[in-house]
Amino acid sequence: MAVGKRVEPRIEWEEILMQKWEYLIIDSIDLEKRLSIRGPNRQDIEKYLDVQGSRGWEIVNLDFRELDSRGSFTSVAKREVK
Repeated sequence: MAVGKRVEPRIEWEEILMQKWEYLIIDSIDLEKRLSIRGPNRQDIEKYLDVQGSRGWEIVNLDFRELDSRGSFTSVAKREVK
């Protein structure tokens, strides 16, 4: 290498590419259909969200409304596309 010559660091393509995500909207209406129950309670919702988490989904937003120990919600989940 010549003296005084600046060497730029080599950038690999993997460092340039951004992460890619897929998104899932989860709504209590969908949960009611899958579990065949009306107005799932908090425990039902937690179990369902745990299953989604085990599949790699991360909840990034949750709007939870609770009336008389029954809840309804809408959430947005994401997971990395590999």
